[in-house]
Amino acid sequence: MGLKLQAHWTDAPHMDDLHAWQAWLTVSVSARTGEKYWDDALRFLDGRDYRALTESDVLVYLGQLGPGARYNAYHALRSLYRWADQRGHLPDSEDPTSAIPSPRLMRREPRALAREDVERLRAAARVRDPMRAALVDLLYFTGARIGEAAIAEWRHDRGPELVLVGAKGNAERTVGIHAELRASLDALRFLRLAEGTVPASMFGRSKVRLYQWVKEAAADAGLADVHPHTLRATMATQLADAGANAKDIQRILGHSSLAITERYIASTAASRARTIALL
Repeated sequence: MGLKLQAHWTDAPHMDDLHAWQAWLTVSVSARTGEKYWDDALRFLDGRDYRALTESDVLVYLGQLGPGARYNAYHALRSLYRWADQRGHLPDSEDPTSAIPSPRLMRREPRALAREDVERLRAAARVRDPMRAALVDLLYFTGARIGEAAIAEWRHDRGPELVLVGAKGNAERTVGIHAELRASLDALRFLRLAEGTVPASMFGRSKVRLYQWVKEAAADAGLADVHPHTLRATMATQLADAGANAKDIQRILGHSSLAITERYIASTAASRARTIALL
């Protein structure tokens, strides 16, 4: 898991504690989070005994990091020291993270693709194969989450409308099928019929694999920092920019409140110009 230990660390007396914390992480948090916590803790400790470090040491270290890295490192160290304190491994000292407030992450402006970039992405997916083309179109024209796309079935295709089922199967919503999405889905279904069978699942792949398909199409199109949720934000932004009713956008995206929907709508040059023109 994570960084390799330096040779001079392996016999240090505090390493038994660290390995016990590492084992606790494997059953308490996700594998990815556990690995990040471990790596962040080792970078902070840099061979030092965690029991000898102070609040000042933590503050100095966190102050050297950028906002995202600072947030992650804080929670890694908070986890380590809470774990150690609860198990009585800090008898002669206090938890050095206990009085340090959690750093705040600045909310990033949602990113939406320009229409020409969407077309480049769609074209790149079509070059790969009809299934990838249908995936990108489904994400863009319906605002579907990647988990919803992963469990989409042909029975959810109702002709003019598509039923999107929540990843846990506990919620669903119905969205209209755009003409270009209709063409992509029909092409994929025709391919399946030509192969002799139409499976229940539209894509038959995991969320991870579908995520990779979008990243690969973006790379083919020369687009950086594009992932499935980018298409969801792009749809919301373009609809808002075209004057769509906010309530309708909320229903299409399946949000519980307008406040959540607003986080998905990026400010565009056109929308800013219209706002200034109101003066």
